[in-house]
Amino acid sequence: MAKALKLTRDDKIKATEAELLAAFPDVDPGFVPLGSRIIVQLRSPKESGGLIHLPEEVQETELWNTQIAKVRAMGPVAFKNRSNLDTWPEGEWFKVGDYVRIPKWNQDKWKVEIEGKNAFGGTVTKTVLFMLINDLDILAKKTGNPLEVKAYI
Repeated sequence: MAKALKLTRDDKIKATEAELLAAFPDVDPGFVPLGSRIIVQLRSPKESGGLIHLPEEVQETELWNTQIAKVRAMGPVAFKNRSNLDTWPEGEWFKVGDYVRIPKWNQDKWKVEIEGKNAFGGTVTKTVLFMLINDLDILAKKTGNPLEVKAYI
């Protein structure tokens, strides 16, 4: 008899807490979602590839092309029937803190600037990108390491 398809993955390479914090720094988005909207934080691009510093243009392009995000907040009507506010029969598809795949286009995005240190110890201004999206527009919940998803430039 054939084995059932396993829908989750056990990644051999796990992201460390430091790597996740660098990719998804803990930053206040400055907004609270209303209705069925969800605020997600897009993965911040790497500043260097090993000992090579990546130019700002490359980092900026990667920032705007990424499709992996961390759920930061959900509106009170997310995952509820819009006519009677009953919770969906299948429940919430994900929760705050989960990683999700998002569409690249047609969403409300904004930047928050923070001060930080680069890989060489210098002070830099880092851009953190947030998106406001409807609960139905999230494409998938990410299992395993969220840093393995690449932004195609």
